Amino acid sequence: MEKSLSYLLLFLLIFSQAASSTAVTDQRSTYIIHVSPSLQPSTSPTPFHWYSCTLRSLPRKLRRPIGRIIYTYDRVAIGFAARLTGPQAAALRLLPHILAVVPDSPRFPHITHTPSFLHLSASSGLWPRSSFASSVVVAVLDTGIFPYSSSFIDPNISSPPSTFHASCDFLNSSSASGPCSNKLVGAKFFYKGYESALGHPIDETRESKSPLDTEGHGTHTASTAAGAVVSGASFLGYAEGEARGIATEARIAAYKICWTAGCFDSDILAAMDAAVADGANVISLSVGSNGYPPPYFSDSIAIGAFGAARHGVIVSCSAGNSGPSYYTAVNVAPWIITVGASTVDRDFPADVVLGDGSFYNGVSLYAGSDNVTAADLPLVYGGDGGSRLCISGLLNSSIVAGKIVLCDRGGNARVDKGSAVKLAGGVGMILANTKENGEELIAGPHLIPATMVGASSGEKIRAYISSSSSPTATIVFRGTVIGDEILAPKVAAFSSRGPNYRTPEILKPDVIAPGVNILAAWTRATSPTDLDNDPRRVDFNIISGTSMACPHVSGIAALLREAYPDWSPAAIKSAIMTTAYNLDNSGEIIKDLATGEESTPFVRGAGHVDPNKALDPGLVYDAGIDDYLAFLCSINYSASQISIFTRDGSSVNCSSKTFANPGELNYPSFSVVFSNSSNVVTHKRTLKNVGGSGCGDSVCKVYDVEISSPPGVNVTVTPSKLEFDSINQSLSYEITFASITGTVAATSQQFGWISWSDGVHEVKSPIAIIWRQSHVSSMLGGGGGLVKIGRGTCPLAGGFAVKWHPTYGFAVKWHPYLTAVTDHRSAYIIHVSPSLQPPTSPTPFHWYSSTLRSLPRHLRHPIGRIIYTYDRVIVGFAAILTGPQAAALRLIPHILAVPRFPHITHTPSFLHLSPSSGLWPQSSFASSVVIAVLDTGIYPYSRSFIDPDLSAPPTTFHSSCDFHNSSASGPCSNKLVGAKFYYKGYEASLGHPIDETRESKSPLDTEGHGTHTASTAAGAVVSGASFLGYAEGEARGIATKARIAAYKICWAGGCFDSDILAAMDAAVSDGANVISLSVGSNSYRPTAYFRDSIAIGAFGAARHGVIVSCSAGNSGPGDYTVVNIAPWIITVGASTVDRDFPADVVLGDGSLYNGVSLYAGSDNITTADLPLVYGGDGGSAQCVSGLLNSSIVADKIVLCDRDENDDRVEKGRVVKLAGGAGMILANTEEDGEDLIADPHLIPATMVGASSGEKIRAYISSSSSPTATIVFRGTFIADDPPAPKVALFSSRGPNYRTPEILKPDVIAPGVNILAAWTRAASPTNLDDIDSRRVDFNIISGTSMACPHVSGIAALLRGVYPDWSTAAIKSAIMTTAYNLDNTGGDIKDLATGEKSTPFIHGAGHVDPNKALDPGLVYDAGIDDYLAFFCSINYSDEQISLFTRDGSSVNCSSKTLANPGDLNYPSFSVVFSNLRDVVTYKRTVKNVGGLRCGDLGCRVYNVEISSLPGVDVKVTPSQLVFDSVNQSLSYEITFASIISKEAATSQQFGWISWSDGVHKVRSPIAVVWHHSQVSSM
Repeated sequence: MEKSLSYLLLFLLIFSQAASSTAVTDQRSTYIIHVSPSLQPSTSPTPFHWYSCTLRSLPRKLRRPIGRIIYTYDRVAIGFAARLTGPQAAALRLLPHILAVVPDSPRFPHITHTPSFLHLSASSGLWPRSSFASSVVVAVLDTGIFPYSSSFIDPNISSPPSTFHASCDFLNSSSASGPCSNKLVGAKFFYKGYESALGHPIDETRESKSPLDTEGHGTHTASTAAGAVVSGASFLGYAEGEARGIATEARIAAYKICWTAGCFDSDILAAMDAAVADGANVISLSVGSNGYPPPYFSDSIAIGAFGAARHGVIVSCSAGNSGPSYYTAVNVAPWIITVGASTVDRDFPADVVLGDGSFYNGVSLYAGSDNVTAADLPLVYGGDGGSRLCISGLLNSSIVAGKIVLCDRGGNARVDKGSAVKLAGGVGMILANTKENGEELIAGPHLIPATMVGASSGEKIRAYISSSSSPTATIVFRGTVIGDEILAPKVAAFSSRGPNYRTPEILKPDVIAPGVNILAAWTRATSPTDLDNDPRRVDFNIISGTSMACPHVSGIAALLREAYPDWSPAAIKSAIMTTAYNLDNSGEIIKDLATGEESTPFVRGAGHVDPNKALDPGLVYDAGIDDYLAFLCSINYSASQISIFTRDGSSVNCSSKTFANPGELNYPSFSVVFSNSSNVVTHKRTLKNVGGSGCGDSVCKVYDVEISSPPGVNVTVTPSKLEFDSINQSLSYEITFASITGTVAATSQQFGWISWSDGVHEVKSPIAIIWRQSHVSSMLGGGGGLVKIGRGTCPLAGGFAVKWHPTYGFAVKWHPYLTAVTDHRSAYIIHVSPSLQPPTSPTPFHWYSSTLRSLPRHLRHPIGRIIYTYDRVIVGFAAILTGPQAAALRLIPHILAVPRFPHITHTPSFLHLSPSSGLWPQSSFASSVVIAVLDTGIYPYSRSFIDPDLSAPPTTFHSSCDFHNSSASGPCSNKLVGAKFYYKGYEASLGHPIDETRESKSPLDTEGHGTHTASTAAGAVVSGASFLGYAEGEARGIATKARIAAYKICWAGGCFDSDILAAMDAAVSDGANVISLSVGSNSYRPTAYFRDSIAIGAFGAARHGVIVSCSAGNSGPGDYTVVNIAPWIITVGASTVDRDFPADVVLGDGSLYNGVSLYAGSDNITTADLPLVYGGDGGSAQCVSGLLNSSIVADKIVLCDRDENDDRVEKGRVVKLAGGAGMILANTEEDGEDLIADPHLIPATMVGASSGEKIRAYISSSSSPTATIVFRGTFIADDPPAPKVALFSSRGPNYRTPEILKPDVIAPGVNILAAWTRAASPTNLDDIDSRRVDFNIISGTSMACPHVSGIAALLRGVYPDWSTAAIKSAIMTTAYNLDNTGGDIKDLATGEKSTPFIHGAGHVDPNKALDPGLVYDAGIDDYLAFFCSINYSDEQISLFTRDGSSVNCSSKTLANPGDLNYPSFSVVFSNLRDVVTYKRTVKNVGGLRCGDLGCRVYNVEISSLPGVDVKVTPSQLVFDSVNQSLSYEITFASIISKEAATSQQFGWISWSDGVHKVRSPIAVVWHHSQVSSM
């Protein structure tokens, strides 16, 4: 209780200020609130009392209007639904016992001969074996029920099961039980979510506020699942015979959840909860979301079905009616049976005979007085009569009266079209499918003589009408036809399909079942068409949809539940799936009506249900709640997301769950996702023997496997034989899928199956294979541009030009200048034009080989190797090529296409972060962590800050969203959880208010820098990101699911200390976990810690456990330039990645010089062979504005020198204003070879200092110097090596305390793609640059810092109890020092090996940081001792103690600053024979693996340092427990000669246990000039 009160007091304090200052909207909606029952206080007698108290505990300003509880849940979910305002809901999210607050949202219904078609027999098989499911209750959640239908009356049925108890809530019923009976055993209605959405009570003159079905859908589905036997059933004479449900004696309980405006989540969940509580055995739910399925954790049907499965209740759902598009299946959770729709062998033909005698098949349920023919009447097209779609009121009576009208499908309901024709005086209708609907025919109960025909027939009828002067038609209605002449089953075109949008590794739908033209009971409360002008009332209706398919499977599940009361829902699902069939009644693969071709498992799932075979499946794939929780872990759901499913709100330890990926779930089908063309995927499956005994001498059942491998895939199963000794015994096997093809098309899917057979049973599972498009070699990519070949010479990229030939059309002239060629090779598919094959090539292979040999000499090695030729599905070949080879081929006229690889953009890939293993999944992508980004603000509308799949933010975080003119939450969301701005220090500096015509006085980012850093740290996944075509691919931040809080501190005039400190204070107060601060001093020397507001603020943050990551500065390559050097800050330098944007310079003498550029103008291929001039000869070597002479530089490429202001893009602007055509920007000697790609306004590139020198020499020596700039797009490869340290990255030694090594690490900071604001151009030259982009590529340690902030967030997600120092230590001691070629990381300033003063501990390695083994920990007391060691006064130290208290330095034991327990060593020798000893303490966080000597034994390794003797005591550390700390001493003795006394030397020590390597760099300085700590 005390804990609950403390939470409540904290909550009230948090919201008191906000509540008093915020105008609360009175607009209320329904929310579903999931709670953690373990936190219910003992003083609350009931959950309802607790929930009511929770609402009453809101701050006073938020208590009006009163939150009203409309439901409580305690079976499939724990919590309640309530009517709340937005601020009330937001407030509830912050309470500790609230797991989630989910807005209510609507779902929609998905719209007899079938027992016979399913071969169900009263004398044998599943019906008699299950006693017709007489003790099973099927809960039908739908539009209610018409209880007076004969389908729900069975006087011969016994009393309902004693385990079931429900009410019968019809109004004004004559008895206590109402119209319920032993058949209809319950009827309830759930409407409160619907009414809250309406905003007023239900209009009972329009719909019945009772379980009564006034729409028909629920009556139809209920009778399909379990209707009683009814003789003489028909729809107006069609399909006449005996109607019966699938489980004829099962009991029905109706739960009305759907109303005129839809079916709302809160009502659905309440009904599911009630069904389970009442004792139902099966839930049939023909309802689902429109559009893509929501994430499982926000899908109330998935959540409810999970809870139902926990209670052994089977849930069957419709797949949806959004076919034939892929990824449209809904209700895709693996614990749900997801059902698609198929046809049966019954039809209702109504054929069209035209006046020219041609005949077209159609279908209809028209049953008017003229029900034989609509004979030889004039025919007109609706498009000629005012409306091709035959929309009411648009048809011209004078044109259509007395005629049959041809109407196109779409736009309005099918039967509505006939009504529109009738109103306009038409006498009949032919409804024609469009191309989208194909040949799928659905019989409709038309009000006038009408029929539906397929798309091809419709096209021919239109052609007849347009070509005939007096077109006529006859419709011949032929009644009901049943037989093998009707090919069946076929998959309905409307039936939604896979792959599974949420988890493609789980195949959906599961099965198909009859869902087209299904006869079942109907309500007499409405017409069969639901049209107001249709007076007909019927007892049975014929309709179509996956809604009709679902109850077929619900009935089968009920029969199986009766036969096997102890089987799990997964076992029953498995029986249905593994016995499904895939051949139609002609013996061919089941067809897809959308295409007319064979269907696939993504369309039909495991196949068409076969109830009798499901009775005896032989083996089943079983699964339970623990398996489903492991599945949720495998898709990286956070603890809070999973807790919604655990019912009690308990967290799940995902580290104990063993699924490598979602496909490891013991599912009866296989959906394999290959990430590249050579991937291998292995799954384990377990089968349980349920197929009887039949025992011989040794074993009871022997099953052998048979495999049908999908094309391009090798499938192996181990073992290939399973021998069962007993019933219910389980045995496992492994199945491995290996992609063996290099020819798979980018959209390729392939299919197969495996089957286990004992000679009696066949346990068959479908296999579906997807090659992910983002990894398939034939995928088209971005970059480059189209080349138009015309007469004359056209210079092209890749080092050649194409010259028009008068006879053959072209000739290729190669320039022999491209010399720098990467050796990185990949497979490419080359599409060619066969008509251009020359007669001299005897075979296509010869021609293709000649094409490769025709590449310029410097591009012929390594030799392009042909691996396939194609001449059927495409014409061309596949070859192993380098990037430049592929680029060159694209420019040859007979090459149609050489598709490129798309690239993930790109640093997460470079950092080896993977969604399937390592730090990302282990941390749940940091979904519970908030990163505070202090910068120029944020552009909240960027896709990088929108993630609809994210749950509510952590309850520990609370902030405001201070955008102008916004709603309560503004553009903030579950991703962008806060946005504030701090300007008072800036305004004080200005001496006047901010000019809001120039910059936004709000968190809005009008500069771009803050948007870029925020998305780098934690941007959501965005497909198709690029900067003007460069770096195209999938953009994502480092901590993709972490939350972002933006604090705007930087303005046009800079970032002021008072604002920075206020923002840091707010970030800590708001509950941020990480502060990312890409800001620092511009002074050459960092200020003292006690005057450094960032250092002071970071110290306070560390006190609260908040990690602070800062940029090291961009003042390199000078020594002592690093800033943000306090030891409690992570200081980050910048490095390159293995991606570049080459734009090379080719001079008139053929020499080539490498450059980089992001120019993306209209001339984005080349700036070709133009005159070249040096800016110094044209008035300004540095191309300064106003100094270039137009008469000298006009129409030329200008060579400009880089200067200290580094306005690189500005120089191109100057060249452009002076009339220049292009620019080469050359580094000076100081800039070295550091190349930064820029978004130039004219064709321009940057080259290194050595190249610039040579280009200047060429200009001065040539009488007519010329140059070409070749833009080569985006390249990712091992050449040049990466990472390298950026020249601009600031360096050590640490100016303030050289005994603390800085920077700490390096991270990607050069040419980084991330989100950008649309409030500014990518160059910030808004006066001349009108471009607006969603992503930009920029460089700086500002870009490196958020990479480390994101890594720190991920680690905080894994280790919430670690100190900030421990997380820093993990990042530092696991950093690496070798590039991707295995050589030492280089410094771009010198081209030489980098040192720890440049790269710190090395380049970050996120996955290794996840398991560092040991950490160097430190806390506030250690940092206070550090102050004492640098002789800070009490007054100076009191700035850090927060309460102003003094520190007794005599009790602090650091001999010097280097004694701080830091993960690196920086040693300052004051003389040539100096000796320095440091003590360090390491904590074991690497787990246990105990042996005779202890649990963890670490041995030290020391690298040699010239001039220094290093000793470590002890040399072995033996840990007995986790979190144990042990200490060692390290002594550095100078043994250097006098001549070398000014040198710096470097080395390292490493502690290793054979698994972990805990490495610390050593930097040594001899300060002969008596330099000491400042």
